[in-house]
Parts: sequence; structure tokens; C-alpha cells
Amino acid sequence: MARVSPTDEEILAQLPAARARARYRRKTRPHAQSAQFDRRTGTIRLVLMNGVEIALPLALFPELAGASTAELSDIELLGSGGGLNWERLDVQYSVPAIIREALGPWVLMQAAGSAGGSVRSKAKTVAARENGKKGGRPRKRHTATDS
Repeated sequence: MARVSPTDEEILAQLPAARARARYRRKTRPHAQSAQFDRRTGTIRLVLMNGVEIALPLALFPELAGASTAELSDIELLGSGGGLNWERLDVQYSVPAIIREALGPWVLMQAAGSAGGSVRSKAKTVAARENGKKGGRPRKRHTATDS
């Protein structure tokens, strides 16, 4: 079965939703504003859209091992800053993946758990009130081994 190409009108109708998705992703996922190789420190300096600056050691980028300073300095942002590209080396990295690698999985899991625990919902409020009627959260018992 032949695939039918969308009409110009169908494509134009999809643009507002695509732009809204892009705005949402720029707000909720890390995107690079700029990236450069710092010869003095031997790090990749990444500036995110929210102003956060990160210096990343080359050890986080195994595919860049052995590259010359000129090759390392030739960094290009992909898309709207969601990735980094070294064209001459044929190496690409996702900005969220770089940050995940730099911070480690435990830091991110802690942050996700904290964010999830601080979410307020009607169901959570009702459950907390019901628990309060029962005397609230049970107190922790301390034993001699706790000290």
C-alpha cells in the first residue's frame, strides 16, 4: 500500500502543536545554549538555557579520546540545543544523557523521588486527612542499636 503524503494544509495545521511540544521540552529538559572545549582545563564547558554552567571532564566522552584540540573545539549544537555534535569525529551526544552520566544515577533518582513526594493532589490530601483521624503517622521506635 502506497503511503500518501500529507497536504500542505495538514502540515500547517500540525505546526502549532509541534511548537507547543518544543516549548514544553525546552522548559522541562536540559538544552544547551552553548558548548566549547576549554583547552586550559581539558573540559567541555556546557551552558544550559537556564544559565547553569557545567564543566565536564573528557573522561565522560570516551569517543573523544585521542582527538586533537582542533577537533575537540569544533562543537556544534544539534537541534535547539538538545545534543552536541563533533562533525569531523562523527560523534554526537544527547545533553540529558551527558548530564545523567555526569551526576550519576543516584542523584537523579533522589531528585525524582523528592519531586514525586512533593506533588500535591486531591487524593493525597484526602489520604493524609484520613491518616490524621487515625492518629497520624506512627512514631519511629528507637532501639539501642540506632544510636
